Amino acid sequence: MRDDIVQQIRLPTNAKPGPKPFDAALPSNFDVAISFAGTERELAEKLAEILRAAGIAVFYDNFYPEHLWGKNLTAFLDEIYRKRAKFCVVFVSEEYKERKWTVHELRSAQAKALEQKGEEYILPVKVDDTELHGLPPNVGYVGISLGIEKIAELLIKKLQG
Repeated sequence: MRDDIVQQIRLPTNAKPGPKPFDAALPSNFDVAISFAGTERELAEKLAEILRAAGIAVFYDNFYPEHLWGKNLTAFLDEIYRKRAKFCVVFVSEEYKERKWTVHELRSAQAKALEQKGEEYILPVKVDDTELHGLPPNVGYVGISLGIEKIAELLIKKLQG
């Protein structure tokens, strides 16, 4: 009977493995922190998953819920966006401009950009034609029309170069 049960629960040979497990420990530093408004969550998550699968240390809020739970998010997010990330990808949109948490994340990212004296840090992805206060229009950006896969490819090249 036991053998019959084992036979019944055996996976088919064409079964695909489940999602890649990951270490939920909070890294001391990130290659990339992603800042986005709720309307861009699906795009941000797709980018984060591609980057993580490529071995990039990425801060995306849903990857670290246990680290966010109960924290003083004002201080915690400032630490991430101002001190721990090598680059900050910002999904620029009208909603991004209007949300209090995204404004906070952007201010922290701008403080780091200032400290870096003009070195690249904020990497804007334009979702629409919104201009963000404090983000000069001469900062190079990519448009969302490139597609998340291409944006991820460019970001991985930037990190490697």
